[in-house]
Amino acid sequence: HMCDFLVVTKVYHSASTIKRTLYFLLSKNPTSICLISQKSLCRKTKRENLLTTVSKSVMINYTNIASDSQVPVQTVKQWFQVLEDTLLGYQVESFTNTKKRKAITTSKFYFFDIGIARALRNIPTPKENMTEFGEYFEHLICMELKSWIDYKHPRSKLTYWRSNSNMEVDFCIDEEIAIEVKSSSNVTEKHLKGLKALREEGIFKRYVVVCQEEHPRITDGIEILPWKYFFEELWKK
Repeated sequence: HMCDFLVVTKVYHSASTIKRTLYFLLSKNPTSICLISQKSLCRKTKRENLLTTVSKSVMINYTNIASDSQVPVQTVKQWFQVLEDTLLGYQVESFTNTKKRKAITTSKFYFFDIGIARALRNIPTPKENMTEFGEYFEHLICMELKSWIDYKHPRSKLTYWRSNSNMEVDFCIDEEIAIEVKSSSNVTEKHLKGLKALREEGIFKRYVVVCQEEHPRITDGIEILPWKYFFEELWKK
């Protein structure tokens, strides 16, 4: 059982804390693993809003989540800490070393596995024509980068960048490489805006788009790499 796993993994969390964090509405239904307190069981819509929030790779807004689940903000922060302590998810912090464009400081949250995120939202395996496909493609790249860092470069740090003007780059590794993830099989100029904005800072050595194109290429100094090719090159380092 998941609850048993959590208790064994991190014994210093009380059973009540874990139960409040991962509450099983239906013990035999994996889609019912919910980040809610017992107080917030009264309304289905509130549960659904909270599930949608925590199961997507989005910036964490503790205040909004607290409002949806009717608990204090500090309680929500504790929930996320439990998820990290039990290795069910992790935060990707923001890269803030830019000067020309001020960066936001909010972290993003990712579950350790796409299947959990999908089950929480009760959606089928995403197809390319589905709205969620891009989200899970980004999640896939994130998991691979996280694994690569854990296994080969444990001192490196995975971040993302977003400016106050909403220019964004999905992932950054140290100050070496900036990575934009696009599920498109035809990367165009509009997909490069975030990388070009970040490149103006003169910080990173490489700027890469990971996508579904068939062959690697370079446009305006930015590498356009098929995701399989990118994975192969990544693990050679």
